[in-house]
Amino acid sequence: MNSHDHKCGNGCGADIDKSNSSGHHSETRHADGGTTTTDNHSEVCKDCHKELHDGK
Repeated sequence: MNSHDHKCGNGCGADIDKSNSSGHHSETRHADGGTTTTDNHSEVCKDCHKELHDGK
């Protein structure tokens, strides 16, 4: 994966690669019964992942 090929799935515009990406359940968290399919998953940068979990 090249950083110029992938952008943060949260829409911040950050380039992501394996060094700064985190998987995020986009609908329902797995711990709350969400599926682990690609339909319920997006790759986001680590900053956005923290903000998503902090409720910002």
